[in-house]
Amino acid sequence: MMEKLDNLKFLGRLLEMNVDYYQRNMRKKIQGLLPEQHTSRIYNILNVCVDQSFNLVRDADNYYLVISFGDDEYLVMQPEMSAPLYSSKNLALFTLTPQVKPVLQFAYQLLKETSAPDWPLYSFYLDDTVSESKPLTEFLPEEEKEMQDNFAGLLDAFNKLDENRMIYYLRSKLRSKQYGKIFKDKNYLRGQKDSLIAYLAVLNESAIRNNYPVDEAYYIFNQIIAKIEIQETQISFDLWLENITLYYFNELKRYFKANNMPIAERVQSYIIEHITYRLSLQDLSSVFGYSERYLNRKFKEHYKTTIKQYVLSKKIDVAKKMLMTTDFSLKYIAMRLSFTTTSHFIQVFKSIVGLTPKQYSKTTAEKADEARLQEDKSGEMIIAE
Repeated sequence: MMEKLDNLKFLGRLLEMNVDYYQRNMRKKIQGLLPEQHTSRIYNILNVCVDQSFNLVRDADNYYLVISFGDDEYLVMQPEMSAPLYSSKNLALFTLTPQVKPVLQFAYQLLKETSAPDWPLYSFYLDDTVSESKPLTEFLPEEEKEMQDNFAGLLDAFNKLDENRMIYYLRSKLRSKQYGKIFKDKNYLRGQKDSLIAYLAVLNESAIRNNYPVDEAYYIFNQIIAKIEIQETQISFDLWLENITLYYFNELKRYFKANNMPIAERVQSYIIEHITYRLSLQDLSSVFGYSERYLNRKFKEHYKTTIKQYVLSKKIDVAKKMLMTTDFSLKYIAMRLSFTTTSHFIQVFKSIVGLTPKQYSKTTAEKADEARLQEDKSGEMIIAE
């Protein structure tokens, strides 16, 4: 065991961290010296760590990296706050939970001399006092039924893409909100996050059952979890609950709307959303899975123009706005709109507008000045009268 602890001691020195090992309330100092005033804080932290987990815990002054093995066995690593390695800038890295897990897994390997498990990584914030766990609120039977009915209504509205009804139920009494308030009272961020993730999992499963593509569903699921996990302080729980639901709902609505639209409208919508990208007919054929000829024919039937002409026209519309509202150079505008060269951009602009970009800017500015002058004259006449 001593050899294993020596390995951890070396790791602690390398990373400039204090390292302590705890087993059944016995503390073994491995590297450095955690201040005695931190002892009670650490025991509070250990009490709330889930068995078989990696943890990043933050309070007002310190960070703690904790491995919770189970059976009252823990490894605690705490950065030496005075060490140059842990400037405020570098400490910010510890708020990015993916940076922490490899360190803790390596420490696990050194201590156990076996491959580290892929345990979950929890991140939470504690204030100066960590209260005991509170029992969940007991609800009256009629309250339980009301919350169950509200949640069933919420999921039904979510699946049927009924936004008004979904928002009504979302703002009604839900059990998930009650859990959130309990965790909020404790200032226990992990609890808030777990509640939100559990709720998100229900939405995700519901969306998949509603024929939303599995890969799309889990992409959204992982995106939202990443946003939840990087929160360092107390979450406005009800607001997060609402925002998560609306975000997922809008993605769902956009998907089903796009897949029910005629192919020409889907292509047109895609072009508008990606107008700054290079949009060749070949690219669009790959995106939508139809032949170039078929796409172009359907698009021309619907919009009376070819895809290429439409793309160039919309790019020039954007360019005109940029010319009038920014000081961007022609080179930058051409690059931003994915033209191959500045001269190609100027050539296309002139073929559509009838003027070069510089001529257009000058003419438009002169017209704007003339319009302002007319307004000023009209104002003077009204005053004179």
